[in-house]
Amino acid sequence: MAVCARAQDAAVRIIERARRADALRPDFTSEDLMIVFGTSALLARAATDAAPDLWRRHVAFLLDGLRREAARGPLPVAPLTPQQMSDVLGGLTGQE
Repeated sequence: MAVCARAQDAAVRIIERARRADALRPDFTSEDLMIVFGTSALLARAATDAAPDLWRRHVAFLLDGLRREAARGPLPVAPLTPQQMSDVLGGLTGQE
């Protein structure tokens, strides 16, 4: 979980930089980025033998959808709260 906390801090800095550059959709949060990291890691692990670079395709699709000009309206649900993020990360890492 300490690694996740450091990654969360880095995510906040990355998002702030992208917002200052007006390159990121305004409703994207650091919790959203952590989910992107987590799902990409799971995909990379699952596809290691069959398609070791598949995660790159997944991330490219995600990045295209995060561009400010890609935002088409409100998202269907609210972002995760910090507690929900902790619960989700615990589930991904098996440390619930």
